Amino acid sequence: MSSPAKPRRIIRRNNSHQNPSSCTSNNLPPHLTNNQALHHVISTTLPADYTFEILKTIHRIESLHARHVALQLPEGLLMYATCIGDILQKFSYVNLPSTATAVTADTSADSIPNSTSSGKASNNEATSKGGEQLTISILGDVTYGACCIDDLTAVSLNVDLLVHYGHSCLVPTTCSAVPCLYVFVEIRVDVGHLVDCVRLTFEEHQGDDEKNTVKKKVVECAVMGTVQFRSAVMEAAQRLNQLSSSVRQNSTTDQNQAEANINTISQNNKQSSNVEYQAIVPQAKPLSPGEVLGCTAPSGLSTLNWGEAMMSPKEKRELAKNKTKTDQESNQDDATNNAATSSTATKERVMIFLADGRFHLEAAMISNPTLRALRYDPYSKTLTEEKYEIVKMKRLRRDAVRRVRDLLGVDNTNILSGRKTYAVQHVSNVTAPPRNSEEIADSILDSYQGGDSKNATITSSITNTTAISPKRTMGIILGTLGRQGNPGILGRIRSLLHKRGVRTMIVLLSEIFPKKLEMMSVKPNGDNENGVCAWVQIACPRLSIDWGHYFCVPVLSPFELFVALGEVADSSLWSANDDNRERDEGETTINAVEEDGYPMDFYSKAGGPWTNYFDSNKDRRIVAYGD
Repeated sequence: MSSPAKPRRIIRRNNSHQNPSSCTSNNLPPHLTNNQALHHVISTTLPADYTFEILKTIHRIESLHARHVALQLPEGLLMYATCIGDILQKFSYVNLPSTATAVTADTSADSIPNSTSSGKASNNEATSKGGEQLTISILGDVTYGACCIDDLTAVSLNVDLLVHYGHSCLVPTTCSAVPCLYVFVEIRVDVGHLVDCVRLTFEEHQGDDEKNTVKKKVVECAVMGTVQFRSAVMEAAQRLNQLSSSVRQNSTTDQNQAEANINTISQNNKQSSNVEYQAIVPQAKPLSPGEVLGCTAPSGLSTLNWGEAMMSPKEKRELAKNKTKTDQESNQDDATNNAATSSTATKERVMIFLADGRFHLEAAMISNPTLRALRYDPYSKTLTEEKYEIVKMKRLRRDAVRRVRDLLGVDNTNILSGRKTYAVQHVSNVTAPPRNSEEIADSILDSYQGGDSKNATITSSITNTTAISPKRTMGIILGTLGRQGNPGILGRIRSLLHKRGVRTMIVLLSEIFPKKLEMMSVKPNGDNENGVCAWVQIACPRLSIDWGHYFCVPVLSPFELFVALGEVADSSLWSANDDNRERDEGETTINAVEEDGYPMDFYSKAGGPWTNYFDSNKDRRIVAYGD
């Protein structure tokens, strides 16, 4: 007989003796929150709709006792860099409590770097109060995304803190070479106008005399956007749900406040509309809910159980508990409800994307090509329908993968069925098997030059062996723009190629240009036979997707190389009717496999070995895999 469970003890932390100068990001110290001069400078210098989190940044500087701070901003925000730097210099280490200044007063004057001219007065004032001098450096290299965080350059500048603006935390702070602070720079948006645009889009074809006769329409909305608009994305989804009286209403304070802010136009049309909105905010972890990158986006939205996605976490837990008991009853009820709903309502599933450009939206469209995509531009205040030629893109990428397979001698037929086969297979009675990549390459060379047939055999599926070069060199590009390139992925790819007897050449590039790769590649006319026959770039997958067909030789992404080598039997890139590729552009009936999504998971935790968060890749270190 088991003993009775002991009562739970609840232990609460006593914060009565907490240092008043210590605080969290949501509880800033009084010397910053009550500094009227600081608030005045922020309001008169920086745009009101942009949240640069100046107070949080100053608090982080003071907490780290930083003396040298680097600012990294994307091109669209670089114009505010000098203003932000002046504010940080002027107000850091000013009016600190005595307990905080005492800690920083022992700093040696010899180790304090010289300040810039814009901050001399503030630095003298801070020094007289026992504080630190502060130097600001602005990193001017191009910044495409959070993958370009340049902490390695910050180390060379002896920086104490790097502040990265405009992007989410892709590279964990535990992996950065210096302490980093990510500032999303959230932008305020007229969410009411966005909701009204969506409502009018689906209701504009219904006249006043038709609203009582047409079928009820259910619009299932997946609301997404870039990280700058994450608050607007959450609010837009909430407001769309509130337009439908049949949608569940929560009793939280935030929702009640949002209800009061709904536009009068939306309220007046709420009862007369035949359209019901069911909005969710999908998430591709570890990104924020609704956040989409150019290389990472939520997938599977076309087949998602929308009713379950609309549930709160508490409702999902209750559903999981009762699922085994009520499976049969729920199945019967669902069948009845679906039959009743199908006769009275029509459903449409769409993506509503909040951004001022197409780049991030295209990632969501590539991952979910069957969904209708609507993009709201917060600056022009327009809602437009966007299209993407997913079939054309996949055919281009499939052709590149085929070329690499042919160059490396990989069997195309068997790989389509998911089996791993290679051009050369060594028999089991070899007395001295190859021990490293160079010996593997030499043994393959011997087999092509008419070596002993007892030691090596050529796979029968390859008919034209003379067209295959005895030695192939494949280039591996590791992006050096910030942290674009992941050495962990490089180690995996190099091991895969070495095991297949393919020689590799590693090239470090911050920018990948066709002319530069052409100098190191095999020419189309046959010149430079010892050059690189194909490339795989570990930088940005979109470079291969968008621009790969402009290079003289194939340039694959890590995922495409795994497909080419047979490590992945990918149905999204290969189909049963793959040989029938010459079809009319105006053809409306396209094979369903052609319209499947292409994986956009480079920074997703659910990705494969070609992604940044898979297994040891997240440590960003080269690991030897037995090559």
